[in-house]
Amino acid sequence: MEAIFKDNVSYVKLTAEAKQSFQEIGKTCDWMSFKQEGEAQGGIYQPPDRSSYSDPNVQWTCNAALFGDEKFQPSGGVCTMEELISGYQAQMPPPG
Repeated sequence: MEAIFKDNVSYVKLTAEAKQSFQEIGKTCDWMSFKQEGEAQGGIYQPPDRSSYSDPNVQWTCNAALFGDEKFQPSGGVCTMEELISGYQAQMPPPG
């Protein structure tokens, strides 16, 4: 599963079957977005304590990631669960 978390929104890449569900209501979607409510759960990354490793053949190298914001942008169409539900509701015959 591929996911992106950015600005209190989670994006999940859709499977072929899930894409088909959106196509049935006339939407082309590659990702589904979910808005997160409440406070963000963030913080500063703390690397694991390596002092307990005693193997002299193990070497650790940690570097900052070298990429831009484009890694946190979903490529292709983005849809919501609300769009999926309302699309199916619009196709339902009226009650009665």
